[in-house]
Amino acid sequence: DQEPHKQAGDMVGALREALSIGRWPGGPLDGTCTLKELDIEPLAAASLAQVHRGVLQDGSEVAVKVQYPELREEMASDLAVFKTMGSQMKQMTQGYDFMWVVEDFEKYITRELDFKLEAANAELTASQLAHLAPSVYVPAVYWQHTSERVLTMDFC
Repeated sequence: DQEPHKQAGDMVGALREALSIGRWPGGPLDGTCTLKELDIEPLAAASLAQVHRGVLQDGSEVAVKVQYPELREEMASDLAVFKTMGSQMKQMTQGYDFMWVVEDFEKYITRELDFKLEAANAELTASQLAHLAPSVYVPAVYWQHTSERVLTMDFC
């Protein structure tokens, strides 16, 4: 949670995929925007994304998880390097094939980059744990404000 974060201005492109944010962070959020508040400084930052606190126009407090803008391109580049290395290792080891590891990694990391899938899993988890409420709470997803790179949920 203490990874270095990106500046708010760097996150605007991804945010616009799911939210109407006007000229934020260079200007105020107004009544035409999805949010009436969005903190410029993130609450948390990790390897794939950072989380900002926001308030929807109806007053609902939300957590907005935003994927780093360059992440997908960097990941594609890294995967290409891994595939090249896997191919070279196969040649150097007289046929031992490491490509299954690369392919598995690619499959699962690609799933990690899809916040719509994360949102669906959150809803599934919430339904499976509903009998434990209020001891266990899974934040509700705001689907209308969620995309592959932005996940908007109840703020807890």
